[in-house]
Amino acid sequence: MSRAGGAADLEAVRAELEAQQAELEQLLEEVTAQRNLLEQREAELLEERRRGMAAFRAIGRLVRASRDLGALARLLANVATELVRARGACIVLPCGAGMEELEVVGGGGIAEELEGRRFPAEGSISTTALRSETPRLVSGAEAAPVFAGFIEREKVERILVTAIVCADGRPGGALLVMDPQDASEDAVETLSALADQAGAGLESLRRAEEVERQRKQSRLMVAAMGRMRAGVLITDGKSVVRYANHAAAVLFGCRRASELLGQNVEDLYGADLPPTARRKIRAAALRSRWTGELLIKRRDGTLAPVHLTRVAVRNAGKVLGTVVIARDVTKEMQRQARFMESDRLALVGGLVSGVAHELNNPLGAISNFAELLLSGNLDPDSREMVETIGREARRAGEIVRNLLGFARRSETTRREVSLADIVNRTLALRVYDQRRNRIEVVLDLPPDLPEVWGDANQLQQVLLNLIVNAEQAIGQDGRITIRGRAAGKMVELVVEDTGPGIPPSALPRLFEPFYTSKPNGTGLGLAITHRIVTDHGGTIEACNVDGSGARFTVTLPRVVTNEPSQ
Repeated sequence: MSRAGGAADLEAVRAELEAQQAELEQLLEEVTAQRNLLEQREAELLEERRRGMAAFRAIGRLVRASRDLGALARLLANVATELVRARGACIVLPCGAGMEELEVVGGGGIAEELEGRRFPAEGSISTTALRSETPRLVSGAEAAPVFAGFIEREKVERILVTAIVCADGRPGGALLVMDPQDASEDAVETLSALADQAGAGLESLRRAEEVERQRKQSRLMVAAMGRMRAGVLITDGKSVVRYANHAAAVLFGCRRASELLGQNVEDLYGADLPPTARRKIRAAALRSRWTGELLIKRRDGTLAPVHLTRVAVRNAGKVLGTVVIARDVTKEMQRQARFMESDRLALVGGLVSGVAHELNNPLGAISNFAELLLSGNLDPDSREMVETIGREARRAGEIVRNLLGFARRSETTRREVSLADIVNRTLALRVYDQRRNRIEVVLDLPPDLPEVWGDANQLQQVLLNLIVNAEQAIGQDGRITIRGRAAGKMVELVVEDTGPGIPPSALPRLFEPFYTSKPNGTGLGLAITHRIVTDHGGTIEACNVDGSGARFTVTLPRVVTNEPSQ
């Protein structure tokens, strides 16, 4: 080989090596660029993951702070749509405590129109998700017939279904994502994390709703007990009052219900209740309940009969406290006493009627024979005795007629009656005796005093009885005042005197038949007066006037006149 040929070969080899070196350098540059690209991509992925985690933490805070279920569901649906680059997403929850029906409570993207739609749970893809522990990717056709129209119109090809599980492991709902572009393992894992966040938010909302429900229920209960007419007390396990309504404060004589708080409920029963009775009431209430009547002592010292019920409040078999319901039965006992008195008076009336009829004939005979004897010649002593016999027979006859008047319910003729006219006619009958005993009569009757509906003769008897009673109480040198006024649908007539007044012990029995505080009284005048007034639909009350004297107040229904229309 020549020297020149060897040099040419070396040059060719050198050129080839240089070319290979250039290729290697280019390849190295490409590898370096790829490595830099991979490092940049890795950095971007790390940053994206960091931002994703930060976003999840932010979403978690929003989820736990949210108090609006619809707003929370829409937020989660929009986030799910962005995470997997889907066309839309929605949150499906059970309606109520059961799982029979489901509802779309929030949607994002194309699924926003589904919000508020309800459908049966059985056979739906949402129910499948609730029963599955892992997300599932199903075809759009599997969503029929629930979303058939929506799927067909929007041409949804596939749906990623993820279960929403609450913190306690209970199924909370389902997250449905429409046509996700990224259905990779990482994307599905991210979506599952979002569903966990949703479960935490739903649990928080459920707890908040339960607290609010209990708060509303408590407010409603307190408001209801506050409007009850019966007194309500709630005690703790040591019988200390922790709640009292306004009626309880009134019943026990307190200005405010707060005055009862902190007191032992058994101290409110009254100091006169024996300790053994207190223990029996407490023991019976803690076992189940105690019901009975007690005579309690109010703050002002007055006594009041109450019907009291004490019931234990239990939780898991443990007594937490008691509820005490106390009702004032004063009016009920008064009504019962009046009913019993009415029955007794009916019985007495029947007896009196029979006795009066039996006495009338012999009394009439005695009176007639006395008159016959007086027509003959009698010595003065005999005449005086016969006159006494006749006088006492006539007095006995008057008593019998009063008895019959009390016992009978005679037919009455009622019409429009002027009380002013009745007062004037009655006073005309008593003017002589009043002048003789120096008794002044003061009238205060307005000219427009309404008329009443009644029997004029019976009402005159009422007024005559009251005026005669006032005269007898005064004796001599006094004053009788008669006042009248309209009082709503009634007319009020007051007869007041300046006598010594009514003995306090006599006031409760004043209108009872045969009860009298007068030495020669029959006890029938006021009883008849009371019966006539009540038969007319009115009332009569008696009381003492401050200073001295007695006051009788009669109320009678007024005549209602129809005024002509304008």
